[in-house]
Amino acid sequence: MVSLIWGLIGTVIGASVSIITTHLNNQNNVNIQKGSDNFKRAELFREFQRDNLLQLQEKLSFSMRLIGRAHFEDLVSYKETNKWQSNLLGADLDKGINESFRELSIKAERIDNDELRNEVKRLKEQMEECLLANNLPSRKGRITKLTKDFEVVMSQLGEVLRANYL
Repeated sequence: MVSLIWGLIGTVIGASVSIITTHLNNQNNVNIQKGSDNFKRAELFREFQRDNLLQLQEKLSFSMRLIGRAHFEDLVSYKETNKWQSNLLGADLDKGINESFRELSIKAERIDNDELRNEVKRLKEQMEECLLANNLPSRKGRITKLTKDFEVVMSQLGEVLRANYL
């Protein structure tokens, strides 16, 4: 009878240990899966940020070239008429500038880094203000400042991009 009781106690203990072990293993598997899912989600986010920032670098460079073209058209017009911004920009150039500024706005809003997002927005505003300068000296001053600020923002973009590859 005593051996039967000990056998029963051993069976209960063995079953309990087995149940507890299975539960712990399942809990561990759930935690590993959650960690894996979180890692995948974080990696997707980093990839999205990298792609967005790379596209933003290209779009900023393209926008600066459009600003240069607009300035050149205004200079040619000024030399012909002796009046600042007497002619409208060409339709293709105007459309290109509008599309470029729209894309800059969209891409800027996707930047996770608050400081960089604000700097890109500020640079875009400077581009717009540059085009609205009402005389040649004002335009030259704005282009000079815009060029310097462009280099700073591009440097900041590069830093954030490099950090996303670590």
